[in-house]
Amino acid sequence: MISGDIRPIIHETMPLSEARKAHTALEEGTSIGKVLLIADESAQNAKSAQSV
Repeated sequence: MISGDIRPIIHETMPLSEARKAHTALEEGTSIGKVLLIADESAQNAKSAQSV
């Protein structure tokens, strides 16, 4: 992974306050890849960076 040969598929990034929603998505199988939970104060920064 350090070399970049293997890259995880990130389906969605959510603030920690939406952990229940993220867990439900994983349980239901509606996500393809990883669901990342981030600290609430940096949620907007991560969403902005993801769209670039």
